[in-house]
Amino acid sequence: MRGLISLDQEIGWASQHMTGNGLQQSLYKMVLAASLYHIWLERNKRVFQRSQRDVLSLVSVVKADIRSCLSLWRKVKCSAKNQRLCAMWNISEAIFSAI
Repeated sequence: MRGLISLDQEIGWASQHMTGNGLQQSLYKMVLAASLYHIWLERNKRVFQRSQRDVLSLVSVVKADIRSCLSLWRKVKCSAKNQRLCAMWNISEAIFSAI
C-alpha cells in the first residue's frame, strides 16, 4: 500500500501505472475522479451552505457512485483478479462476459 502523496504526485504515478482499460485501471480512474468530484462538492457545501458531512459519509457516497456505474458494465473479462475486485467492491458478477 502506498502512503499519502500530493495530487500532482498521484496523477504522475497514475499516468505511469494505471494505463489501459482493464477493470483495475478503470476502477482506479473512477475512484480518483469520483473522489475529486465529491470532495469539491463537499467543499462547496461547507463554504456556501455551511453544512458538512463526516469523512465516512463522503467515502460511502463515492463507493455507491462507483458501484452504480460499474453495475451497468458488461463484457468484462472474467479473471481471478477481476473477480476479487468485484468481491471487494460488492459488484455483481453480471458484469463478466459469457466468453
